[in-house]
Amino acid sequence: MIVFCGGLIGFARKASTTSLAGGMGTRLLLFLALYLTLSYFYKRKNLWVGLILETVCARALTWVIGQ
Repeated sequence: MIVFCGGLIGFARKASTTSLAGGMGTRLLLFLALYLTLSYFYKRKNLWVGLILETVCARALTWVIGQ
């Protein structure tokens, strides 16, 4: 949710559609990872794809923000 709000703020301040798209895209990927992880958690299984997707999103955001 914070990532999406950051994208909205970037769009509102500088009319940056890149910021808006980046915030929404990252938000959608994180919600997909959350959904997959929780659905397998309730089945008492472990899903590494969700964990890897969350880690990739976090690393990408860290790299982009650090630029």
